[in-house]
Amino acid sequence: ALGFDLLNVAPWLAKVVATKNDLDFYEVMVSYVASLNDAHDSYQLPSNFTARLNFGVDLYDAKLLVDTINRSRLPAAEFPFLNGYELVSIDGQDAQKILDGLLQYQIAANPRSTRRLAASLLTNRFQAIMPHAADVPEISTVLFRRPDGGLEAYRIPWTKAGLPLTSVGRYITPRLDAPARRRSAARTGDEPEPDPDA
Repeated sequence: ALGFDLLNVAPWLAKVVATKNDLDFYEVMVSYVASLNDAHDSYQLPSNFTARLNFGVDLYDAKLLVDTINRSRLPAAEFPFLNGYELVSIDGQDAQKILDGLLQYQIAANPRSTRRLAASLLTNRFQAIMPHAADVPEISTVLFRRPDGGLEAYRIPWTKAGLPLTSVGRYITPRLDAPARRRSAARTGDEPEPDPDA
């Protein structure tokens, strides 16, 4: 129905070859699974790292409006923005464009639901589903638009927790020891491979 062939891996292998590090490889895996456009499927990393700006947004009439604020982390005296403010940008990047790049991490099988779920990732990054989640800075400049049209900017620190995954590294390919090679050869009738350590 979607024109996606799960077994057509050649384009994906080309992307894998082009990756420069482990996290980029994981990004290819995320994109591959996201291409199924199925809310039941996801690709997850072995990481518990999270980063939060301690406020949340959702889509209301296509606008990214603040609807939750953690006042224990963002006291009103220092961060007086309110629910209903529109998120305009983070670190100078248009919030809607950032959202476009987050869609693959929250596939919900229809565009509206996918966009709403992904909106939460603007201010809450989970490395279990976002390989480069740990790349956020210590503090971000966040620009809001008030309901009256005025703009307010704040420098908001990211609250980070967990251990970030930065690389996986290489693993030694497992091989059979000499007795196991002989037993395997006896079962198949093949000549046993020479022991490289002999």
